[in-house]
Amino acid sequence: MSNMPRDKVLVAGYFDLLHSGHIRFLEETSKFGEVIVSLGSDANSVASKGKEPICSEEERKYMLESIEFVSQVKIARKTGPLSFEEHLEFFQPDWFIINSDGHSVEKQACCKKYNVGYKVLERLPKRNFTPRSSTTLRGLDFIPHRMDIAGGFFDQKQLNASVAGAAIICNIEPKQLADRAGMSSSTRKVIRELFGNRLPKNHSEQELANIILAYENFDQEYISGATDAYGLIFSSVCRFEFHDSYRPHAIEKIHHAEILNWLEQHLFLYFTHARPEGYQVFDGRESFPNDVLQEYARTSDNTWEAIQDRNLDNLIKCVKQTCEIQKQLIPGYVSDSVSVELAKMNSNGMGAKLMGAGGSGYVMMVAHKQPPDTERITIRRESLNL
Repeated sequence: MSNMPRDKVLVAGYFDLLHSGHIRFLEETSKFGEVIVSLGSDANSVASKGKEPICSEEERKYMLESIEFVSQVKIARKTGPLSFEEHLEFFQPDWFIINSDGHSVEKQACCKKYNVGYKVLERLPKRNFTPRSSTTLRGLDFIPHRMDIAGGFFDQKQLNASVAGAAIICNIEPKQLADRAGMSSSTRKVIRELFGNRLPKNHSEQELANIILAYENFDQEYISGATDAYGLIFSSVCRFEFHDSYRPHAIEKIHHAEILNWLEQHLFLYFTHARPEGYQVFDGRESFPNDVLQEYARTSDNTWEAIQDRNLDNLIKCVKQTCEIQKQLIPGYVSDSVSVELAKMNSNGMGAKLMGAGGSGYVMMVAHKQPPDTERITIRRESLNL
């Protein structure tokens, strides 16, 4: 038997809701050497995701230390996507290994800085096991999310009564995202009240969206939220056109896989902080400048065209324009604390805008490559023949 020391391998993650997919990853990683886990802290989870992990850092550390494939577990005390850097410097491993969905050029560059090999593994469940991820194991996260790319306020009748306009909405697969952050958490709550943690299969998308919209607005003086109800239900990327109505009168959907694949490579989410309690997007405002609304509608149409043409530069330009127009329409749409960040993003070759009602929360970014501290998205294709 050889007495040669084994290579040291560093892996990083939260390992919340430990499952067979984690074990499989650690098993595969152990084939490259002695495994050291750089464990994401509770504080970093709050800073980067807006939520406490379900299991505390000490509980997660305890479970990981009991796994035969793991040699050591250290909690990373820094925050940010490169929190493991302190352990790269301390342990000087031979390899840093990560799953394909956690890969980023920033992580790769960080490893190069310390002369550490960088290896990406595909998610491969053990034979006959169901593929697992922590996100899908969180019962609340079987409901999709939506991202309003352009024209998101056109579901409000006080806007579309005078100028017809379209909302461009992207439906994305479930992720663990913060509440009160522009990602339709209140409408997702309504869906769970009605149907539990999965969308029913016995309704058309149109029927289901109408049920949710009616339920959410029952006994309300002002009806709103169609882009949430429809955006959460209709898969793919859709154009919802509104004219003097609470519901869209025309719907277009992208069916081409190559367009959706392209968009996934350039669309990212960045979390700022949760929106303050009591924030009201329109705050009683009933009238809006007609010329601004017409520009809002044109920008939405140009956004739809840019997506269909896969014209990234035009899409970036449209996202910037949408952000500026929504700031004109809604005083307070961008809080002072977020304004500086948005301005920096939009002057750095990217297009960025706040999600949903604004204030703060998630920023949608369109970029040539993944910016630091952002999350990738997966467009929901269910019900599409792709």
